[in-house]
Amino acid sequence: MIFENIWSIISDAFFINSFFITLYRFFVGVLFSILISCLFVWVGNAVPLFGRLVKIIVALVQPIPKVVLFPVLLICIGMNDFARISLVVLGLFFTNFTILNNAVTKLMNESGMRTIKFYNVTTSKVFYFYYFKGLKEAILSILKNSVGYGLTLVIISESSFCNNGIGFLVWTYWERYEMLPLSITIMATSFIALVLNYLAEYFLEKI
Repeated sequence: MIFENIWSIISDAFFINSFFITLYRFFVGVLFSILISCLFVWVGNAVPLFGRLVKIIVALVQPIPKVVLFPVLLICIGMNDFARISLVVLGLFFTNFTILNNAVTKLMNESGMRTIKFYNVTTSKVFYFYYFKGLKEAILSILKNSVGYGLTLVIISESSFCNNGIGFLVWTYWERYEMLPLSITIMATSFIALVLNYLAEYFLEKI
């Protein structure tokens, strides 16, 4: 009987669709947070004054819990997916920027970089073997941070003013005191996070 109940929950179309919706918001938010972090690091290294200004702003804003910004985003942007994705972008940007900027600064100060600049080497092999390989640990840290914190932010954003997603499921099951569906949702979310962490490590080791 219990297995029939579990199967009826996980095979429900709304249950499955809610996970896909949350993962869509999560991946879009993570992608934009990484792209914006890379852009700010690149511009910051090209324009030192801009880089110093960004570091000051990051140091001031980073300690603030980004969840408190969600009501502001809802007021400014509206009760839509853009506000939820923006929360993920803001929540991840500061940590991602710090990790990437520290790694790039360290890489730029190494002796290999001085050799590359001296001989003006700009081949694809240099990009892959020096830049990408040198930043692999930072990229892995960014991806793991994104999985852990980004997924949490999406779920929190879906727990209010939303009618779909994992956060909506969790909140609805909790209000109805439906412990079995709530437990299954939490375990499924944890499993997805573990899989995403594993895939990040696996693919970064292979490339």
